[in-house]
Amino acid sequence: MRASRVVQGAITQTGARNLTVNAAVVSVATAQQQGRDVQSSDVLDQIFAIEKNIALGLFEELGVRLSAADRAAIEQRPTRSLQAFLAYSNGLVAEDEGRFGDAARFYDQARSIDPGFGAALQKAQSARAAQQGAQVTAAKVESNLRNSNEGSVVTAAERGVAAATTGVGATLASAVGDINPSAANNVNQTTSSGQTQTQTQTPPTTRDPASEKTGTDAPATKTGTFTIVIRRP
Repeated sequence: MRASRVVQGAITQTGARNLTVNAAVVSVATAQQQGRDVQSSDVLDQIFAIEKNIALGLFEELGVRLSAADRAAIEQRPTRSLQAFLAYSNGLVAEDEGRFGDAARFYDQARSIDPGFGAALQKAQSARAAQQGAQVTAAKVESNLRNSNEGSVVTAAERGVAAATTGVGATLASAVGDINPSAANNVNQTTSSGQTQTQTQTPPTTRDPASEKTGTDAPATKTGTFTIVIRRP
């Protein structure tokens, strides 16, 4: 990696709930330690304080001068509770495994331990949204569309006819005429009584090449809304 210096260290348990962390900067070329050891000791529940002390000490040994803003950013802590952090970590694992319900419960547990844990609140909301999204299937979408206006348009489209003379059906018929213009563009339409009628459409106006290139051609713009349902094969 062509690094000139590396940081090495160790974590040692001292007592039932105490930790001691040592770190040092080592020269790659000589394998010799540069500067002094950086050390921090405290109880396990203060592991985040230990982490910050080690980081700030290493910056000093590396000769990095931190601005007030940089130091403030390093010292920020999403939570000061180790138990809340562990619950949050369990939530991340559950979310990665697709167990969104379990993930939301772990995030809620983290918030109950530390009500100020804002990241846990955001992750709980996203996990519940993902859980709801995972319950939406193609079958449910088709079932909801079956008795709706959009569903009738899809059914009519599958039969090759327009669903109505107005609204989405009319837009569909107009689009068919624009895509396949002819002198007599016939489009089948289904009436409310179930009978099929044939409608003759006027072909769209042909653009004039000369006026189009000069920017003086202004054909009428047509807009419409389409509902496209793609079924799984």
